[in-house]
Amino acid sequence: MHRFAVEQFDMPVRLVLRPGEPVTEVYTPTEAMAALFASPVQEGPIYESALEACFAATMDPAHCEEARKGLVAYAKSHGLLSADNLADAQPEN
Repeated sequence: MHRFAVEQFDMPVRLVLRPGEPVTEVYTPTEAMAALFASPVQEGPIYESALEACFAATMDPAHCEEARKGLVAYAKSHGLLSADNLADAQPEN
């Protein structure tokens, strides 16, 4: 029987997918894919890139942080990061 290794992000990504909804904490690439599928905008290159990175990470846990970065980039571009997600709200150097 083949089992997929599930790798968690170093830090969860906190999202608010729609105004008034509670914060969703995303810990794994699989959860990130579910959040992307539930998001209000499901098109465009940033979405596609994030989805591809998350899928790759479900197959190879070495890509886990790339998946997290993809989700964060998508969430930033659409204003979906929770206001208390301060570490990810800062511009990257």
